[in-house]
Amino acid sequence: MAFKTEAIVLRARPYYGPDRIYDILTPREGKLSVIARSAARTSSKLAGHLQPFAHVRLMIGRGRQDHAAGVATIHGFQELRASVSNFFLASSLVELVLRCNVPGAAAAHEFLLLSKALRVVADSERQKEKVLAVRIFLWKLLSLSGWHPNIEQCARCRKPLTGTVHWYEDLQGFICSDHASGSVALPNEFLPFLGHVLIGEDWQALMLEAEERRISKEWFEVSQRFYQDVISEPIVSLKMLAYV
Repeated sequence: MAFKTEAIVLRARPYYGPDRIYDILTPREGKLSVIARSAARTSSKLAGHLQPFAHVRLMIGRGRQDHAAGVATIHGFQELRASVSNFFLASSLVELVLRCNVPGAAAAHEFLLLSKALRVVADSERQKEKVLAVRIFLWKLLSLSGWHPNIEQCARCRKPLTGTVHWYEDLQGFICSDHASGSVALPNEFLPFLGHVLIGEDWQALMLEAEERRISKEWFEVSQRFYQDVISEPIVSLKMLAYV
């Protein structure tokens, strides 16, 4: 039994001899691992299409172990492999996908989300836009995975988060000024902006809003803290980007 699906190639891993395991993201079944026979051989017809970040159409044979029976490239995203900084940014998106568990019903949204983020990183001319796209992706993916932040009520007293300044506290979330000791202070426009990030579809508008509001520093710090609260492990690719 076999089936066809679109997929984004996340990574390749050694398997047995010249065979490789490819972790892929599909729109219907979410993350899958498939074996590509002899993919490490120079004569392989599969390996040339199964490059990191590539958007492909796969024929997958079902059995004791899923295997790639045929593949065609839809969009190779060569731009993401041609630039070191693009490669690390795209790798950080893949790391997030591999670490998050998105429920099956939301797999299509995850697939579209990753596709859009890869395209923004590949097409944007400004490095700042590429970094903002990764940050947008992080919040949207964590929300899709079930880690949707409460931006309406204080995490401690459950009072509405009204007023001019809010705060973020590790392992707690957004809190009001009554419980703000030792927390990160946020400008009054931060939570409305974050609400736009979580539901907005126009990424260009979101990136422009982030720059116009001049909240990049606070957004970076809160993004880092929120990610660490949820996942705890650092994004290795983003750390490597600092050395580029």
